[in-house]
Amino acid sequence: MQRFKLLCVILKVDVILSSACDKSLVAQSMLIMTINNPYMLFKNCSFILIFCLFFFLIGHVNAQEESVADTLASETKITPTDTIRKTKDKSKVGKQGLQINWNNLPYSFDDIAFMVGVTNSSLYYSNYFRELSFTPGFIIGAEDFFPVFDKAFLHVGLKYAQLGFEHTPYNVVFTTHNIDIPLFLSYELPELRSFDLRLLFGSRFLFRTGSNTKGTYPTSPEIFRFNPTQFSNFDFGFVFGLSAEYKNFYSSARGYTGFIKLIPSDTGMNNSFSLEVGYFIFRNLRK
Repeated sequence: MQRFKLLCVILKVDVILSSACDKSLVAQSMLIMTINNPYMLFKNCSFILIFCLFFFLIGHVNAQEESVADTLASETKITPTDTIRKTKDKSKVGKQGLQINWNNLPYSFDDIAFMVGVTNSSLYYSNYFRELSFTPGFIIGAEDFFPVFDKAFLHVGLKYAQLGFEHTPYNVVFTTHNIDIPLFLSYELPELRSFDLRLLFGSRFLFRTGSNTKGTYPTSPEIFRFNPTQFSNFDFGFVFGLSAEYKNFYSSARGYTGFIKLIPSDTGMNNSFSLEVGYFIFRNLRK
C-alpha cells in the first residue's frame, strides 16, 4: 500500500515537470516564431511602445495640472499691506498733480485785470450826422499786458462791448453787440505819487454778434431808415487813452474811432468813449 502511494506521488511529480517543460517549450517556440517572423516582432514592439507612450502622456498631463495650480495659487496670493500703501500713495500723487496751485501761478497772471465800464457811442462822418446822437452802453471783460520795451507794454484783452447810436428825429435807438478784442501799446509815464500812469495807443477789433432796435420809423417813404440787417459784422479802428494803476486797481479812459462803414449806403463809422475800472484778482493769491 505504501509502495502504491509512493508510486502515485512520483507520477504526479512527473506530470508537473512534464507540463512545466511543455510550457517552457511553448514559450521558446513563441520566442523563436517571433524572432523568425518580422511581422510578429513589429506588432509586439508597437504594443510596448504604445503602452509606454500612454503612461508618459498621463504623467505629462498631471505635471501640467500641478503647474497651473501653482500659478493660480501665486496670483491669488494676498498683497502685502506695504504694497497697498505704496499704490495708494502713487494714486494720491497722481491726483495732486492735476490740482492747480493758485498761490504759485505764472507771473503773467499777475497782470490780468477783470474790467467793467460804461460807453457812449455814435456815428461820425455820416451823411445824416446832424440827425444822430450818442447812446450809452456798457463793456465787460478782461485784459492782460506784457513788457516789450523799456517802460512799454503790450495789452491784449477779450470783452463784450455795446455800441450804438440814436436817430434823433425819430427816437429810434440802435444797439450792436460785439466781441471786443483790444490790442494796443502803453507807455509808462512818470509816477504820480502812488499812481502808475500809462499812455495808450493802438487798435481794436470788433466782431458783431447781433443788434436790436428800440423805437419805430414813421411810415413816410421819403425818410432815410437805418436797417440793422445791413450792418457790417466786423469793425477795426484806432484806440487812444490814458490809464492809471494803484496797487491792485486799474482804470482807463479811452476813445475809439472806427475805420469801416457801418452800412454800405452811408459813410458813417463808429466812434465811442469809455470809462473802465478793473481789479488784478490774481495778485492777492500769490504767497
